[in-house]
Amino acid sequence: MPAKIVIQNREIKDLFYRRIVESNDRGQVSQPCQKDLEIQHRKQIQGFHGKLSVKTALFFYLSSNHILMNDIVLEVNPNDFIQIDHLVLSSKGIFVIETKAWNGEFDLFTIGWKQKGDCKTLDCSTNSIDENVRHVNLLKTWLKDNLNELEYQKTEKFVCPMLVLKKGIVRINECDPTMIIQDSGIAAATHINNTLGENIPIDLISKIIGLIKHSKPLEHWTWMHNHYDFEDIRTITINGSLGVAEEVRQIYKKKGYEVSPFNEKNDDNTYQFTIENHLEKEFALKINSVDHSNNERVLIKEHKSLFPIILRRTVVLGMILFALLYGIDKINDLIKTEHAKNYFTSQAEPFHEIYPGMEFIVDTKHTNISLEDGNSTLMSDIYIKGTVIHFYEDKIVKIYFPDKSEKIIHFEDDIVKVEVGNSYTSVYHLNKKQKHQKYFKYNFITNEIVE
Repeated sequence: MPAKIVIQNREIKDLFYRRIVESNDRGQVSQPCQKDLEIQHRKQIQGFHGKLSVKTALFFYLSSNHILMNDIVLEVNPNDFIQIDHLVLSSKGIFVIETKAWNGEFDLFTIGWKQKGDCKTLDCSTNSIDENVRHVNLLKTWLKDNLNELEYQKTEKFVCPMLVLKKGIVRINECDPTMIIQDSGIAAATHINNTLGENIPIDLISKIIGLIKHSKPLEHWTWMHNHYDFEDIRTITINGSLGVAEEVRQIYKKKGYEVSPFNEKNDDNTYQFTIENHLEKEFALKINSVDHSNNERVLIKEHKSLFPIILRRTVVLGMILFALLYGIDKINDLIKTEHAKNYFTSQAEPFHEIYPGMEFIVDTKHTNISLEDGNSTLMSDIYIKGTVIHFYEDKIVKIYFPDKSEKIIHFEDDIVKVEVGNSYTSVYHLNKKQKHQKYFKYNFITNEIVE
């Protein structure tokens, strides 16, 4: 029997991806050029093919007492995320597997990787071993925060790094003995199957799987209070009359801040009071994506029609080669292979969940927005500043509110009638901020705005 597969909660994973994009946008200085985006997209496709091959091999070759989780995302510290290609869990241990599909000839040293070129040897910009070790250490930190002390002690020693190199020639000159390096998913599965010992209790493994499956992004304010002892107070000074100062004080109070009375000693026409918990409010602020995300949406849209075809052909070809090279000659195994092909095709990460076809950002003042599906009005409301609305090609509209809540609306018609009440909301489509139109139509399937 093959390994059992557990999938991380899809909606929660979407929250992680949004947090990652927001975190990256905070540090974004310049916009990537079109060539950089194309290179990035090719690497995404290449990386996907490598991961698909490894996850297929792990699924078939691991014994049924192993649990396989793919494409795991966790937030360990505020805005400190780990994205794990494959995670294998059983009583033998927890195996953190990183997949690389690099082409070329490499020498591996403890200080890093070197790639042999035509005339010289180059240092690789990425050290996959360091990256994998970092993932393991962060996963241990996450386990320590989510398990009790005894459970963590039973688990810590059996969290193992593993690197799978799908292409190229690698000579291992120096390597940490704790790092396991394999040249295929089958070799990785064989190593795990041959690992001895009942090292982690089954009930503890089940608990860890449940925690990972339903793990949510951190509440940063709560995390800070759990890890640090601090007090956050700000002093507000108003130059003006007592009436004006009191108006300002009431504004802060209505926003939910803890507001003190005015200080006893105030100069003429100068009044002071303190507020607390302003950091909590600032953590809740929505960070709007910078313009480069729109460039990425256009690029992904251009490749979107080709991606399912490439994916299907790659999966089918991979399954055929899998059968020829590794002797799947029984009807039973062929049926399993077909089921796996269908499963992994359906589980492929869709780009549209990160890159919508059209985006509304209520970025200046409140706006009345309405959407009609045929003769039915599915959405009509006044949306406050900070609200973001995404349109996807599968006729889904997602609304992200400033308080971090979400709403999903499903449409039946391919074309939706749109009303945007004023110009305080920015509409982005095909890499451009659109000129304000109060009424227009949008085609989900062709990703076109119809006048």
